[in-house]
Amino acid sequence: MTGSIARDVRFGFRSLLQSPGFTVTAILSLALGIAATTAIFSVIYGVIIDPFPYAHPETLMSIQVREPDHNLVFSPYTPDQYLDIAERSHIFQGVIASTISDVLLTGTANPERLRGNFVTTNTFEVMGVQPLLGRYITPADGGVTAAPVVVLGYKFWQKHFAGNTGVLGTNLRLNDKVRTVVGVMPPRFMWRGADVYLPIVFQRGKIVEGVRYINVIGRLKPGVTTAEAETDLHPIIQDILSRDPSYHQEKFHVKLYNFYETYPSSIRKQLWILLSAVALLLLIACTNVSNLMLARAAARSREIAVRASLGAGRLRIAGQLLTESVLLGISSAVLGTLLALAALYSVIAIIPPGTIPDESKISLNIPVLLFTLALSLFTALLFGLAPAIQAARTDLAAALRSAGRGFAGNRREGRLRKVLVAAEVSFAMLLLIAASLVLRTLLKLQDVNLGYDPEAVLSMQIPLPQNHYPTIEARDQFLSNVLGRIHSLPAVERVALNTFVHPFANWGVRVEVPGSSVHQQRPAVLSQINASYPAVLHIPLKQGRFFTSQEVELHRHVALINETLARTYFKGAAAVGRSLRLPELKDQPIKLSDDAFAIVGVVGDVRNVGLERQIYPEVYVPYTTTGYMEAFIHPTLLITAHVPPQNLANAITQQIHSIDPDQPVMQVQTVQKLLDDEGFAEPRFSVFLFSVFAALGLTLCVVGIYGVVNYSVSRQMPALGVRVALGAGRGNIARLVFSEALRLIFAGVAAGVIAGLIATRWLSSLIWGVSPSDPLSYVLVSLVLLAAGVAACLRPAWRACHIDPVIVLRSE
Repeated sequence: MTGSIARDVRFGFRSLLQSPGFTVTAILSLALGIAATTAIFSVIYGVIIDPFPYAHPETLMSIQVREPDHNLVFSPYTPDQYLDIAERSHIFQGVIASTISDVLLTGTANPERLRGNFVTTNTFEVMGVQPLLGRYITPADGGVTAAPVVVLGYKFWQKHFAGNTGVLGTNLRLNDKVRTVVGVMPPRFMWRGADVYLPIVFQRGKIVEGVRYINVIGRLKPGVTTAEAETDLHPIIQDILSRDPSYHQEKFHVKLYNFYETYPSSIRKQLWILLSAVALLLLIACTNVSNLMLARAAARSREIAVRASLGAGRLRIAGQLLTESVLLGISSAVLGTLLALAALYSVIAIIPPGTIPDESKISLNIPVLLFTLALSLFTALLFGLAPAIQAARTDLAAALRSAGRGFAGNRREGRLRKVLVAAEVSFAMLLLIAASLVLRTLLKLQDVNLGYDPEAVLSMQIPLPQNHYPTIEARDQFLSNVLGRIHSLPAVERVALNTFVHPFANWGVRVEVPGSSVHQQRPAVLSQINASYPAVLHIPLKQGRFFTSQEVELHRHVALINETLARTYFKGAAAVGRSLRLPELKDQPIKLSDDAFAIVGVVGDVRNVGLERQIYPEVYVPYTTTGYMEAFIHPTLLITAHVPPQNLANAITQQIHSIDPDQPVMQVQTVQKLLDDEGFAEPRFSVFLFSVFAALGLTLCVVGIYGVVNYSVSRQMPALGVRVALGAGRGNIARLVFSEALRLIFAGVAAGVIAGLIATRWLSSLIWGVSPSDPLSYVLVSLVLLAAGVAACLRPAWRACHIDPVIVLRSE
């Protein structure tokens, strides 16, 4: 048995080397399909299947409490709620809490805002990852007399210390407290994407390190099911809610989500769709190679017939051809893996920022390589099966009779090849339709009218440390000085202030309108602005007036509302002169004594919750009334100038540092850059990959059409010679060739249209502003396929039109 396999392998190698054109075309076709599939699977494995380095992430659970209408009750938790769960639950090995906070690094040439993670002292033990250098935070670091320590994230260590292993013992001034570096975490430990990890010990009823809200994770004990855990937690949550005077619901349910469910990639659905696309591409490659092997088997029909007449059984002949298929598959796997390695760098480079877990490591690791090997063997059987069966059914007498007549094969084999080509066309059409739809989505998004030129507006964030500016008055005074200094620069035209840049809102609040019976279904966007903000963004005034600078300076409780809010709450009645309430501003940390605001104007709607979503109700209030006290609500400057605004970045930063040398300035960029990173990055990711896959699919499809038409012309040479000898012109011969090809293309397009109308429903999450059955996309794709098919037929048609009937008939 082993000797027989070895002989088949040696014979297969010799046979493939004797047909270099066929072998190169087949290997390259398959390698492209395998490379694309392997590259996308590598991303899926690193982002979805195995993104986290922590010990048994499936037992790390977040706790969600929802009302019967699915509203989330805790999002996030307070420290007191965490302490109740940690102390009273019986189903967790350990419960940890963490938060992402601004941490100010000073004492260096440039003050810097770091992404800090205040963690409970058992966090690293529960997460189950050892440090790269030194040690991690332990319960001893939470003692009253413990020295202040910090553990560095890997990226921060590389950036600020260039990977220096002598960093342990270094002192850093963080939030005006000197802390000693005791450890560095490994590259994939990116819990909450932090630069630095700081210990925190919560105390009931107290705000420690300015932390008011936290993320809670618990590790289940061995053998505990999620149902048992939810039952254990229910009375604890019920007791917590009973002590909350603002909570009035009687029913709720507790649900646990493991780490994979809690922190999924936002592009996971996109990646699965892309894997389906590359599977189509691989199917096109397999169909193409199967067609080539059918033609090769037909050309070898005399050889196969001779072997059969000498006693080789059908299984023996089929086995030999399948051995050649496996050799092609393995060779394609090697080349495909090399191509995938190169392609993977390109794919990683265009993954939209912030869309995958920080811990993800995308590489061609052992599981991915095993997947590639299995995929290659599967494709070898897939594309080799039809030719092997066809060869095993060879009619010996017919094959030997036709051996000297210049063509081979039979009608059944010819029909099979044509069906495969039509299938290729339909598969290619699916890829082209998907590429067209996502491309049109990107164009629609880029065409959204924001009302202003984003390239002409410079944005920058100024995170105000709470320990430097602990009150609304202190923050307002600093920001007023900053606005005045920047406006005094000669080239500056206007300076605006908000907590975000439209259309990327970051704060929603509940709105109450006295006398209105409207029940609010969704929060209203809260914009905290200065008087210049509407002018910088060209927000039109519809009723009333804008704020005055004096009203902003004097902390007046005035408000602007957008048209959507006016329609929602006032139903066509006049809104100017009425008032509204923002109850959440009475809570910590802002604690306004009066939450009522008089409406002085109604402004036009502008995009506020992203480019793709409907405009939300929005209320604008003077920034001086709130002081941006909420965590992560950073003052954001928007500057227009008489020169390109990015040219003023250094001058503006210097003005800010002249007021406070320790104040960090971050995210300095034009609004257009912000749109590119946050608004267009995901659609561009889809467009790039779908376009590449569609282009490869179209190329393979053209090769397939060319192959079957060229082979058909070769088989019909005697008949064509007779036609020419009897007076048929070149036009008639060309029509004969093109008509056969067009029938295949039209059949494939028809099948592709039907399949596309069904399959593109799965693309609904990737497209916007265009229908999955968009007629323009289908028409354009059909024309592209038709043009490509005609181009593929030009050479065979030219060859057929220039037949010398004397030579052809003499050879017969």
